[in-house]
Amino acid sequence: MTISTLIPSRTDEYLDACLAAMEQSEPDSTANVIVADNGLSQACRERWPLALFLDYTEKCGAFVFSKAINLCIDAAPLTDDLLVLNDDTRIVTPHWYTKLRKALCLPKTALYGMLSFAIDGGVGNPEQPDHHVGEVGH
Repeated sequence: MTISTLIPSRTDEYLDACLAAMEQSEPDSTANVIVADNGLSQACRERWPLALFLDYTEKCGAFVFSKAINLCIDAAPLTDDLLVLNDDTRIVTPHWYTKLRKALCLPKTALYGMLSFAIDGGVGNPEQPDHHVGEVGH
């Protein structure tokens, strides 16, 4: 089972931190990343040669999150499961990709079209509030 990770991004700093965290947790996990590029630098794209970068602005115009995700979905293999992340996500779970693949194979999760995982630690974007799982009523 392969999982395509879909990430819309326009900020080198956020995407670099997200992809670095993915790679630190599980080497080569960025090989299954598809980025809807909404203004990233060429240097950023070159730092992540395993990821697939799609030019969002050229194909879709003004940024709309759902259009960015749909652009990524269109590029993902039809057999892949899909994981949508914001570019300011930080992966802190060791071997996250392997654990997610195993979770998706469990009979109790096979019945769901979407899984939502609570991620402790908040987001990397300083413009968004930091909510921890216990603070938002989960």
